[in-house]
Amino acid sequence: MVPEHRAHTVLNTWQDVASYLGVSVRTAQTYEKMLGLPVRRMPGPRGRIVADPKELDRWKLQTAVPGVKSPEIASRSKARLLIFAGLLTGAVALLVVLLIRVRTGPTPSLLLTPITHSGFTKFAPIVSDGKQLFFTEHQNGRYWISTVPIGGGDTREFHTAIPNPYVCAISNDGKSLLIRAVGKDFNERGALFIQPLDGSPAMPLQVFAFDGIWTPDGRSVLSTQGTEIWRVDPETKAASRFLAASGQPWWLRFSPDGKRLRFTSSDLKSQELSLWEAAADGTGLRRVFEDGKPWGKGGTGSWTPDGSYFIFQGAGGVWVQDLRILAGHTPVQLTQGPPIYRGPAPSPEGRKVFARSEVPRGDLVQFDIDTGKPELLLPDKAVEIVAFSPDRRRIVTCAHQEFIVSNTDGSEPRTLLTRMIQSAFPQWSPDGKRVVVSTRRRGEPWRVSMINMTDFSMEELTDTLINGLHPTFSPDGSHVVFGSIPSVDDAAHPLRLFLLDVSAKTTEAIPGSEGLYSPSWSGSGEYIAALDSKSNHMMLYTVASKKWIELTKDPAGYPAWANDSTAIYFAHREPDGFWFNRVDVKSGASRRLFRVQGEKLLTRWIGVHPNGSLLAARDSSVSEIFAIPF
Repeated sequence: MVPEHRAHTVLNTWQDVASYLGVSVRTAQTYEKMLGLPVRRMPGPRGRIVADPKELDRWKLQTAVPGVKSPEIASRSKARLLIFAGLLTGAVALLVVLLIRVRTGPTPSLLLTPITHSGFTKFAPIVSDGKQLFFTEHQNGRYWISTVPIGGGDTREFHTAIPNPYVCAISNDGKSLLIRAVGKDFNERGALFIQPLDGSPAMPLQVFAFDGIWTPDGRSVLSTQGTEIWRVDPETKAASRFLAASGQPWWLRFSPDGKRLRFTSSDLKSQELSLWEAAADGTGLRRVFEDGKPWGKGGTGSWTPDGSYFIFQGAGGVWVQDLRILAGHTPVQLTQGPPIYRGPAPSPEGRKVFARSEVPRGDLVQFDIDTGKPELLLPDKAVEIVAFSPDRRRIVTCAHQEFIVSNTDGSEPRTLLTRMIQSAFPQWSPDGKRVVVSTRRRGEPWRVSMINMTDFSMEELTDTLINGLHPTFSPDGSHVVFGSIPSVDDAAHPLRLFLLDVSAKTTEAIPGSEGLYSPSWSGSGEYIAALDSKSNHMMLYTVASKKWIELTKDPAGYPAWANDSTAIYFAHREPDGFWFNRVDVKSGASRRLFRVQGEKLLTRWIGVHPNGSLLAARDSSVSEIFAIPF
């Protein structure tokens, strides 16, 4: 049926024809050329046409052309189109706003709120029951658990009968803490306990582990033991293996929906961190981020309560991965140092991140050998390890991942190595022309390197999977003795000492040195001192006879030779404090020199000043908890 029109008039322009058909002018002209649209062109000025609406109606009925509508239908279609366009525009605008919010995600913030101000060294994780924060503090070998209101304030000790307690996690109902008892070495496994917050006695899990967390249903505890994660039933104490990892797993965190587990893995050789993920039943283990990006070696992360973000520690600070559906999932950096922020934990409402700030610094302290009186050396310089040149005119210092040479008073400093290459345990060659030092690039083992002190060029002397630490020269400078790391090197690369030929760049194991580390060659060249990794007793090697003897009957520490090579100094923490000791090489007689009180010392190194006094680095790092909005 042909639709009727309110007026039957002749159409004289292409605009009228196009409007009648409900199409554009160009489309109407195309219909004329291709489909025989009944339009008559009139003589005279270009563009004059005549079209009869009745003929156009008949043409429409005979020609199946989409989009050709009667004026009424076209008018209604236009109205609908305008409504649809408006709705579509609004939807697109809303989607754009949503995409901008999702794609942008959290932005770096400088509005930090201090939560603690106790001045003690702090350890993550930071856990909360919704009202207060729980964390571990440490000083002079003692660990304890502290609490602080979630909004900040004074800290107080949470009392427990567990010796040297370290917080691992808080239960899903916020009523109990999972605690590890720290032994002699913080990095060793310890007994796990469940400690109710109401003060009830702690319940031992009868398992030794480094870290742990409750499963989402709260019925079991996952604990990390070596390279494996085990499931433990708190009631029956029954244990079963949950999964095996390639590195050492720790810092376990389940997603809020309980479907995924993420954990940090420490590489057995390089000690680099990486994030791994598995299903809640331990299957489907995979690495979360690959190397090559600043966040690739991330670790110690946690989900926000709603599961929208995963906040973790990466290179240079705290990073956030946006996990929402429309997000790109590429992490963005939330903080930049200094200071360094570690162990981030989202607040219960998910609007802040609690993190432990750390400004590392060591100050060089000189102790009088008779009285133990301390005196600060190089007060304006950060120093963790120092070595004096043979002529006593220059020093090299390691400080917060920088390696610097300067005059003895610290003047005219020159940076030899920056953060790209870590450095430790330097020693000058007997002729003062070279410095041997342990160096490490990110993701690689420690290597023994030599620096030419004339042109400051560096050459790596070892290139193996074995970590090379504590290098010291022979008296003639032709050889270097070095060791490896007890907590890292394993059965595949047995712990022992090596002798490096500096010219040939060849190494050979020192006979009988299995299980020894931290070697130090005497200035006279007669002896090499080292520590036994099992007993920590001081061992002494006579170069001429190639025989080892046990020099001390009690645990010792990093060996530092007296200037005349007749004795060895070492520092060791004992029940009544931190003591400096001296052991005579010939007789083996050992005696305490003095006890250090009120000083937090970095115990991995001590030294001997050319004037005979003892040297150590005071830990002047600042460690507090801050709240970071995002």
